[in-house]
Amino acid sequence: PFLRADLRSHFGHRFRFDSSWPNGLEMQRIDSGKGLAIRTLKESYKGAVHTVICVGDAENDLTMMEAADISYAVDNAIDPVKKAADRVTVSNEEHALAHIIRELEADILSGRSLP
Repeated sequence: PFLRADLRSHFGHRFRFDSSWPNGLEMQRIDSGKGLAIRTLKESYKGAVHTVICVGDAENDLTMMEAADISYAVDNAIDPVKKAADRVTVSNEEHALAHIIRELEADILSGRSLP
């Protein structure tokens, strides 16, 4: 925590600091990351892609969750990711992607539209 806070105080205007594992720290340019990648893909494929669905579990997934049309957190995700997600599914050790696909198929078959 101290290192992250120190780095943010000195370099937070140029870099993001987050992690994808409990004791890790990732440093990325402020204008990069998964969220930017999703927004870029959505813009590049505008009209060709109907809905972008993302699945995450760690802090480095938060910007991606915000950029997705539908965001899922796995059950073993950290709390901020669960709070940011539109939906929470089973853990990543329980075939989360298969569960998500079945849930979305059920939504479509029941007439619920995706964003």
